Order: sequence, then structure tokens, then C-alpha cells
Amino acid sequence: MFHKEKLINETPTTEETLTFLVTAATAFELCGVFEILPSELKNLADGALYDFSFQEKKLTALITGVGTINTALHLTKALMQKKYAGVIHLGIAGSYKKDIFPLATCCYIEKEIWAEYGIMQENNCASATDFPMPCVRLEKEHFSSTLINDVERNMQILKLHMPKNKVQASALTLNAVSASEKRACLLEKEFSADIEIMEGFATAQTCKYFDTPYIHIRAISNIAGVCDKKQWQISEALSSLKEQISLLFA
Repeated sequence: MFHKEKLINETPTTEETLTFLVTAATAFELCGVFEILPSELKNLADGALYDFSFQEKKLTALITGVGTINTALHLTKALMQKKYAGVIHLGIAGSYKKDIFPLATCCYIEKEIWAEYGIMQENNCASATDFPMPCVRLEKEHFSSTLINDVERNMQILKLHMPKNKVQASALTLNAVSASEKRACLLEKEFSADIEIMEGFATAQTCKYFDTPYIHIRAISNIAGVCDKKQWQISEALSSLKEQISLLFA
């Protein structure tokens, strides 16, 4: 069922705490992974929520929209309206290391890096190293431009199935992705990242603020910096995500 607008934070019930919030930037990605979702989801605006069941689990799908601002906005709104067991964030990604993370590979994100916080250097890369203010200020913790996600711990908290031989990666979040392999190579070296995405850091920061465990899964659809979509493997990446999600909720 589609959600109606809610204006205040509600007291969570036992039923609500058993529900997982599954997020992606686009309905295209969500529908590609969960075939049970209706095609009309693709016509809805960012921020739309949809309740459904998958492998006997209660899930709510959230279309966050593309980029950090849309993600932070709509995920914050969703987490204020209802208490969820946890957040499962998924989507496609570009690989900086095609030999280690080839096309259609699924990876669990253990480190979230924001590429656009701090002081802009001469090489057009931002650095938070000498910036005097932390990016994330919580009551007992401060963070610069890197957030660590304890994948195994969150799996245990959420009582999800730990896939065998899972691949972990560090993800670089940008609001403007690489348009050349030269730029992609520079970002990889500057931030020591494995893959390139547009929503990960915003998801991690928002979940940390709400003290909500989250799992972040990406599948490689393209080599970062390669703009020719004839060389992309989007359908194969979504198929890999679909398989991984099935294992996760087994």
C-alpha cells in the first residue's frame, strides 16, 4: 500500500520495528531487484514509500532520488515518520578497480567516503584533513569525510543471513560522477576508494544520526569514467543484486 502523508513522528509499535526500509536512488533499481513491486512505482515522485512482503519479511521501499541532498531529505523524512528495524540501501555503481571489482560484482560497503567536503585543492579534489570543522557532529562522536560501517555487526543486529564469500568495498560519494577515466583514476588515488556512487555517504550519515543499523549493497554496472552505456552492464548488475538480496533475507 502507498503511504499517506504524515506530519509528526509516531511512537513505534512492535510491528513497525520488524519492518525493513529498502532504499535506492531510483524506482528502476528497486523494481529491477524486487520483481514483486508494481511498475507504477516508476511513475512516482522521489520520497514515495511502498509497503510489500519479500521472502516472509515486511519491507517498505523508498525512492530517495539521486544524489546526497535528495537522499538525506527523503530518508530523514521516512525515519522521522516511522521506526524501522534497519535500512537496506542498494543500487548500481561504477568501479575504479575493474580487476578487483569487475562488472556485475556485488559488494557490501564497509567504508563511506564523501569526496566533496573540506578544502578544494589545486587538483580539484576536496580534502577534509586540514578543515577545522567535522562533517558529522553527533553527541559523542565527530567524523570528517569518512564513515565506517560494521557490516557483520549490523547483519547480526538485523538477523540477516551472512552470504558466503561476500565482497566488501569502500565507496566514494559524489554529486557529479566521473566523465573520464583520467578523472576516475585521480579520485581513486586521492581517496583510496574502490567504487563510485552518489548516495552512500548521505545514507550512512542519516542512519547514524537516527541510530539505525544499515546495510549498503552495490553492484557494478560500469567502469567509472566510461560514459558509453553500450559498455555498461546494468541488467546484469541488477540480477546480481537480486540474487544477493535473496540470500540476505534467506
